[in-house]
Amino acid sequence: MSTVQGPVKGNYWDKRPIIEVFYDQMMESGSYKDKVDNVWQALLNYVFDGADNYSVTKGNRLDAKGKNIADIVVHKLLNETSNSGAAKRTVVPILLIECKRKGEESNSWEEPLKQLSRYLNAISEKYKGPLWGGLAIGPFARFYDWKLGKRSAEGEISDMKGTQGKIYHVHKDREEIQRLLLGIQEKIPW
Repeated sequence: MSTVQGPVKGNYWDKRPIIEVFYDQMMESGSYKDKVDNVWQALLNYVFDGADNYSVTKGNRLDAKGKNIADIVVHKLLNETSNSGAAKRTVVPILLIECKRKGEESNSWEEPLKQLSRYLNAISEKYKGPLWGGLAIGPFARFYDWKLGKRSAEGEISDMKGTQGKIYHVHKDREEIQRLLLGIQEKIPW
């Protein structure tokens, strides 16, 4: 659980009116998955600010064959020093969000969770740092921790610590969601 306590000052809903517009579009009957993507991309762009070396992107190929394409990925820019002492910039993924259209929330979370696990595993083949995941089905979301496998190449997904598998509503639970996302920033070791 995040160490961010109390009310979140300036949550994403209050500070980014475009999120509410995207939310209304997402809630329209027959809306498509891209409306869910728009809500989460705008929300994540607020929490993971580019001024802090974050970037939020859509439609990311996670492997060379392009079989695994994540809906939304949050990246962090690392400014490192190579062994030779030269400055080195590396962009690393930290959070993947898989989105499904409104109306699919009555279905099981099992298949989307398998898909998210496959995507996190594809990324962890190249990148061995901390990773988190989220599933957004219409206005609802769940959050997950990803741990690299110890005995096999496959990693392991589990409910994010402190969430107990809670299903969050993007509007009604906005302060809790923002605390969870800020908590991810706190856990990044660089």
